[in-house]
Amino acid sequence: MEYPPELYEGIVSINEQLCMQQKEAVSIKNGNDIVNAMLDDFQFTIMHQNTYRTIWTCLNQQLFYKRSEWILKYWGAAHSHLFLHLTSFQLDERINVPYTSSGQTVANSQMVELRQKERKEFKEFHIALGGLLLYRKEYELLNQILYYTNSQPPHYVLIPSSLAEIIPLYMDLLSFSPDSMYKYEQKYPFFGLQAGVRNNSIINGWIQKYLYILMLRLATLNRTYVYEDFYSLPALPESLSEKNEWLENVPIILKQIEQNSIPLEDITTILPLDQSCIYRAKHKLKNALESLSNSLTSTIQHQKVTQQLSEDEIQDFYQIASDSIGREMKWITEVSVITDDEYKSCNKFNCVGRIRQLMPAEAFCTDKTIGYVNFKESFSAATLYSFKNCWLRSFQYQPKSEYRVFPENLDKAFQTLRLTDKQIIIGFHFNWYNAYPQNLRKENEYKFKSPDNRLLYSLPGDHTVEFTNTVIILNKSDLPKLKLLDPPSTLKDKFHLKCINEQYKLYASVIKLSENKPLLNEYISSGAYLEKELKQMALVCTELDAQILWKQNIPVVMIKVLDRFIDSGNENLSEIRPFNAD
Repeated sequence: MEYPPELYEGIVSINEQLCMQQKEAVSIKNGNDIVNAMLDDFQFTIMHQNTYRTIWTCLNQQLFYKRSEWILKYWGAAHSHLFLHLTSFQLDERINVPYTSSGQTVANSQMVELRQKERKEFKEFHIALGGLLLYRKEYELLNQILYYTNSQPPHYVLIPSSLAEIIPLYMDLLSFSPDSMYKYEQKYPFFGLQAGVRNNSIINGWIQKYLYILMLRLATLNRTYVYEDFYSLPALPESLSEKNEWLENVPIILKQIEQNSIPLEDITTILPLDQSCIYRAKHKLKNALESLSNSLTSTIQHQKVTQQLSEDEIQDFYQIASDSIGREMKWITEVSVITDDEYKSCNKFNCVGRIRQLMPAEAFCTDKTIGYVNFKESFSAATLYSFKNCWLRSFQYQPKSEYRVFPENLDKAFQTLRLTDKQIIIGFHFNWYNAYPQNLRKENEYKFKSPDNRLLYSLPGDHTVEFTNTVIILNKSDLPKLKLLDPPSTLKDKFHLKCINEQYKLYASVIKLSENKPLLNEYISSGAYLEKELKQMALVCTELDAQILWKQNIPVVMIKVLDRFIDSGNENLSEIRPFNAD
């Protein structure tokens, strides 16, 4: 229910006038009717955020003008509203409502969810109010509202009265979730606080201190029922990421307890506790939080071991790896045709892209403690990196004539070599615009045409094998062939390798070690890992095997393109001889 803006503005204005007047304002019921009227006890509506904001503004006005008795009147009305008119719904429960002909309806799942959300919002408002009162040092007022009840045995419905209620609120304040980080500052700002971007952390800090007061308050409560336990721990979150976040936040709460974030003399003003009782309460809280930490640790470890790998995550990894090999092979096969022939008289270079790496198994599960951003892409790139290095090295291993030339003299070098259409020119990690700053034509991603219509290839190189700014020239008929191979059957069986790219014979697997005893025992025997760590791991394998087939005794020219600022005076352009010349 959102009321007209004029009504909200009118209530704030009237409240301001009532606060300012010297004479006590008295109505038929009590002195805060203008605010309490917005707590709808009869129409079965849900409070709009503008209504919360208006009530918050009015309460801040009353605090500014020292009308603490009005705050107490409001607190009593809010207590009754939650206790009597915002009770929880159970599914299929018959409830009384005014908008039906029979006056009753049966609660469905949507009604249950809405009522839970409404109660949560109402309680959060009053948690923020508690933080505000602590920030403004309204200790006597805090003492009164912390123990306000209108029933026997006492029910403190606006006050979280067990660790099971307080700890989730604490964790919500410490969360980095976008929904949690700026919630209180946006909805319930502390008037007069002018700290800029620090406002949010200051408000959250005072609400955390209020929750700390509530934890100490537990030591002052008496059990009404035998089964009541004010120090009972909350149910653990379902998701692994939330459990991990809680585990990281427990030390923060412990530190705040140990550091006496609120002076003892202030605590004794708010709570009926002497210093010795406070120390005992703190000790009890520390034990409870350490128990929570131990429970979280064991549960997380157990969940990491027992949760199943997600087939969707594995297939996503396979797809990324397959797409990556497709992109890499696109430029390799420009100058290295795939073949199935044996070519027995050729020189053969083994080319292997192989990764065997342990990863946290949760990286391939739906539920994770942390985000594993781009790890699949990085893993795929590592496989291709080793394969590409082998392929590039095969060019380096060929007997060849080697020259050094500055980029502006490359065209002279090509003329001296007397190249024809039978030869191919391949630049590895070289910018052809350095040789032809004008009139260079780009054909596609890998091909350029020089001003005299000479075809120039531009392919990636590699800094680690010193294969950059390099031009290779050989006969087109002498280009290497690439023979793709299946992994040995022993490897396929041991590592459960499956072909994920038929075109390039890329194999991969993801093996959870806790479900593969032979591999688990093999890693345990290595002594590099603890068994409990290995049971949380997955072995990720990729295999890309090939042979590079080169004809024997072929002419090859390699030109190292020099940098004018680094290699000045080192070119040997005069030593170049025509291609194929003895």
